[in-house]
Amino acid sequence: MINGISQIEIVQVDIIDGGVQVFARAWDLDDNQIGFGVDGSVDIERFQYFNPPVLIPDKNGSIAVTSENTEVGEPRSYNLSEDLEAAVNQMLQQTILQVGKASGNIVEGKIGRTTSTFYPSVTALDGWIRNEKSSTTWAVVHDGTTGSLATTDDSNDLFVRNQNTSGTSFDLIRVAVFFDTSALPDADTISAATLSLYVISKTNTDDDGTDYVSIVESTVSSDTALATTDFDLLGAPTDPTEAVATGDRLDISSVTVSAYNDWDFNATGIAMISKTGISKFAVREGHDIENETPAITTNNELQIQNSEFAGSTQDPKLVVTHSSTTNTTLTASVGAFTLTGIATAFSWALNIVASVGTFTLTGIAVVFTTGKGMVADTGVFILTGLDALFSATRSIVASAGSFTLTGISATLTWIHRLVAETGAFVSPELMHF
Repeated sequence: MINGISQIEIVQVDIIDGGVQVFARAWDLDDNQIGFGVDGSVDIERFQYFNPPVLIPDKNGSIAVTSENTEVGEPRSYNLSEDLEAAVNQMLQQTILQVGKASGNIVEGKIGRTTSTFYPSVTALDGWIRNEKSSTTWAVVHDGTTGSLATTDDSNDLFVRNQNTSGTSFDLIRVAVFFDTSALPDADTISAATLSLYVISKTNTDDDGTDYVSIVESTVSSDTALATTDFDLLGAPTDPTEAVATGDRLDISSVTVSAYNDWDFNATGIAMISKTGISKFAVREGHDIENETPAITTNNELQIQNSEFAGSTQDPKLVVTHSSTTNTTLTASVGAFTLTGIATAFSWALNIVASVGTFTLTGIAVVFTTGKGMVADTGVFILTGLDALFSATRSIVASAGSFTLTGISATLTWIHRLVAETGAFVSPELMHF
């Protein structure tokens, strides 16, 4: 468990289709480096953000926002400011706390799996459908196929609600949260996923053990609109397919207000994520899921930040960890190699990671199938026209281009960055907290 973040080192930032990509290292509050990957051995993780926020909460910000919450709650006003650097900082901190690992076995220069974060967008909605009725029964409200109100309007926060006012008056609200996850490579394997919602307030007056909130699969046909007739499509009315294990449901009493709360997906939830289109989820209260009538004069509810004021760092988000299924690493010793036509000599241990292909190093045939990192001790190097002299450990990471290793051509397709402890080099950016 990570105790917090003291520093983030940004190795590289790239603009990608639909978002931004950041390669980074991080350290915890005890100045121990945070590891990534299944075993915590990854040094540099690749973070991708799709439809990323550029606005941050700021009580002195010039952008004033009001959620009217007509008919469902009290109006709420807050301020935002536009600050891309601070937004990236906040996104990284949030993601690293979710996926990072306390680790003592980090492999220097090892580039890890991709952690992609998706936010709702113009192609994927968030909103809610309400079914409120008086002089009726729980069964009529719960099992209804049509709600009384549906909205994806930015004038309302998201509300998950299960209220029994009098025994004959009920107010049931189910939330829809959709994400465009089509940027996920079709051939990648998803190893983990977490849906995070920023909770503004909570009410929990029917604290009977079924007062939890969970994530279920939605079958709403539209990607961008909700209709009252979709009420029974936000998961089956009773016992819908959940994306989390029963132990990972969040009891309302344990939900943290004014913070992100996380639902970690199990294998069933991971299978709900689309690599070609929109991943559709609904948020439901426990009595609603299990079709149990709530006690009279009780209300279980979460008020959640919506995404309709685009680009806030409190928007709903889906964090997905994924990687190619064909990954290996090579470690080789002393040898002479040629990169971009310029001879390079290494006199100590050499660790090379490269993309798919077969290569020969000092007469030994090897196969590479991941991203490219080169780590070596003492030597003189010339990279893309830059002279660099290193007398200690250095990490070389190369991007798209053709390279020659002992006479055999190889094409590498990841990032381009040179990092060294001593010598002439470009220092990566550091973020301190």
